[in-house]
Amino acid sequence: MVYSNDKFDILFDGVNINVSVQIEDSYHTTIQFNYMTKRYTFFITEWGGQYISDVRNSFMEYYKGIDNRDETRSIILQMSRDIFKTLEKILISYRRCIYGYALWYKGLSSMRHKKTYVQRITLITCNCIVRYSFTSPVVQWDLVEFDSLSQ
Repeated sequence: MVYSNDKFDILFDGVNINVSVQIEDSYHTTIQFNYMTKRYTFFITEWGGQYISDVRNSFMEYYKGIDNRDETRSIILQMSRDIFKTLEKILISYRRCIYGYALWYKGLSSMRHKKTYVQRITLITCNCIVRYSFTSPVVQWDLVEFDSLSQ
């Protein structure tokens, strides 16, 4: 059952994009947006169900002084914004190999037992990159194909 439907605008890679966020009763979250010519849908399950209290605690530790300790909806919306901040940072740093970076970080993160808020958001962002094939639309690739005549 749907707990909340929200929208926000965010400047992402120099482009203003509209983001739709749907939060379910279980706190599983669907984030939808258009970037360049492609529509993306990220299904976030990492903070849903039994994980929400751990994620909420790491959020509150990171964002010290925020009063909405019990306002899970506001926390999830901020975490959704933080995914975009992280995605943009990775995109700018590793434009040609964003997918490779995401795989590398996922492997690195799997070795950590207790994750900070920063590590959680980065891991969730990398999961979205891999799961939903997020790539930079401005990268041009040179065609490389098999050639039986070359040695």
